[in-house]
Amino acid sequence: MHGFEVDTLAVAWQNKRLWLIQFLINAGLFFAFFGWLRMADQRAINIAVSAILAILIACSALWLHGGTLAHFVAAHRQPGGSIRSSFRQAVGHIPAFGLWVIIFAIILWLVDLGWQYNEQFAGYFRHLLPGPIRSNVSPRSVAEMTSYVLWFVFWILVPGLFFPLGRQTAARGFRGFVGLSLKGATRTFCHLRYWIMYVICYVVGIWLPWKLAWMVPRWNSGTTLRHQSTNAGIRFLLAYALLVTAWFILPTALGRLARDPAPEASVELADMRSPISGSRASA
Repeated sequence: MHGFEVDTLAVAWQNKRLWLIQFLINAGLFFAFFGWLRMADQRAINIAVSAILAILIACSALWLHGGTLAHFVAAHRQPGGSIRSSFRQAVGHIPAFGLWVIIFAIILWLVDLGWQYNEQFAGYFRHLLPGPIRSNVSPRSVAEMTSYVLWFVFWILVPGLFFPLGRQTAARGFRGFVGLSLKGATRTFCHLRYWIMYVICYVVGIWLPWKLAWMVPRWNSGTTLRHQSTNAGIRFLLAYALLVTAWFILPTALGRLARDPAPEASVELADMRSPISGSRASA
């Protein structure tokens, strides 16, 4: 773990073009998704076209983010590797990465369900407390406490546990769910530095953009609608740039943590080599 932060930022800086790709294509996928929501669905042909476009948008998003995760695994083990070869290899891992996304989304959905029934859970939990404690604890305070716990589980614990597994599936396909890859994911979320990096990325990529998006400036009486629109546009653009940057740093850190001197690392390294480099080696 020596030089973890330095290596993470160094590799991220060396891949500035990939950051630009993330910035542009994510914006394109965002607008494509909202355009898809506005599509007509009166006829069978409209439904068929809508389904095809939904699959294309979903596969494009999986390819973009899976390829990014796979690239940083390779970049920390073989400096100078091309983005194109990593994304070419990530095409075959889209089904496995998609399965990981589905499992991840289901777990978050279940936690969100708990959030919706927070008051009922809080009342039941308070009922289980011993009498002397229950008499000094109000249902509202218990509900606030369980709300904080659910927030921590939804935003910190579940993503922090699942992202290392997502890195493995993006880099190794379905083999990322079992065996040595699963052990590699376990090693990652056992590192304190990983959790510190994840919390920093959360603050930069979620909390700060949220504050910027909902900021209400104190306007002067002479401020025009044009000035207000410009200010909102700048704030939203800055929030989006922070979100992309935080997501860009996190896969870089995950790729750094995947670099392991253990014997199984050589197996994963062989998997991350591009077909072109492998053919040259055999030649």
